[in-house]
Amino acid sequence: MAASSGVVDYINTEFAGLEDPAAIKKALLSVLAILMEQDKIDFVPSGSKAGYVDDMCLVNGGTMADVDKAIRAVRGGKPTRSAKPKTQAAIVPTQRGNYAKGLRVPTDIVTKRVFEDMPYDTQVLLKAISEGQAKDGRAREVAVMLQRNQSKINEVLQGLNEDDRLVFIAICNVILDSKEGEPPRVTPIQLYRRANMNQNANPTPAQLARLGDSIAKMAQIYIRLDVAQIFDIYPDLPVMQMEGNLIDVTKWAARTESGGEVFEYYEFNKRMPVLFQYALAINQMKTIKPHEPSALDMGISNTKDNRAIVQLIADRVDTLEGMRKNGKKPYKNMHKVTYQSFFDRVSFGENEDSARKKRNRVKNAVRKQLEFLRTKSVIGGWNELEDGVEIYLGGEA
Repeated sequence: MAASSGVVDYINTEFAGLEDPAAIKKALLSVLAILMEQDKIDFVPSGSKAGYVDDMCLVNGGTMADVDKAIRAVRGGKPTRSAKPKTQAAIVPTQRGNYAKGLRVPTDIVTKRVFEDMPYDTQVLLKAISEGQAKDGRAREVAVMLQRNQSKINEVLQGLNEDDRLVFIAICNVILDSKEGEPPRVTPIQLYRRANMNQNANPTPAQLARLGDSIAKMAQIYIRLDVAQIFDIYPDLPVMQMEGNLIDVTKWAARTESGGEVFEYYEFNKRMPVLFQYALAINQMKTIKPHEPSALDMGISNTKDNRAIVQLIADRVDTLEGMRKNGKKPYKNMHKVTYQSFFDRVSFGENEDSARKKRNRVKNAVRKQLEFLRTKSVIGGWNELEDGVEIYLGGEA
């Protein structure tokens, strides 16, 4: 990688919040010293005996990930900010104005599958582009692998679910909306409000604890995407990240004045998480606005099992809308979602009688949610089958 003044500019930008030029220079030289010790950076070879910092480039397989790691080491646990903030807003920006934007939500099959309790440490091939979507009639696949980083945490990690997906989407939207030159920062309450598109929401301590657990879980997952076939079908696509942490986050405690009240906030890497980058690159996104009906609106009580039901229905609506947008006619089975698909997404007890009652409750919740979406004109209609339901958009039923 020979673009090297870009590396120096990048490091300077990361420490721009220090404001004092001497402090920025000191931080820059400290980062470069770490990279030189690791033999990851060097001066550009030239006929001159002089070496200029601005001309340094990454060598020996050095990457921007190595640069970010060195930057974090130099920061030494201190967030980049002005020396004397007078208000909390100087550290954590307000989200006011962003709530009305709604949430930019990925609709691609890879994101959906990752948050459906996908197995760890196993490569899974997913059909990213169907035969019907490809102009040449040839499907394209993406190979996905989730790897867990720390063995201690591996023992207690559970699979990703719909709650994690919502938190992930909220994080990505915070990053999208962050101002140029400012690291994406948000308090737990702000993040909860973004996820729920409600600027007046007052989460309980238990709800904030679940949000924190979700972030901790996702921060320990490393994702690999083999996207070679995506480049094949998108000839104008210049670059796409293939690997990275599912989210890159640190949490801070801070106060704005001596003896003042302590508060907590999250700081995210300003680079978009790889999974969201993927959805943006292939343009499989939609925006959900607050106060506008969507397939993710809850027409049933807001429980963990019911959120799984709502998400499964919303995913199918996304698929049908995507086909319509691309001028494709869905084949009949694309309208159908089996009851077993819903059963697979909820938890059952070991007792057969209680499991039978649970299956009936799930079926009733599916019917109630579909009818709710029909009355809101999110879908055109639905039919019940012996082993599932059929969902139709407006003008299809």
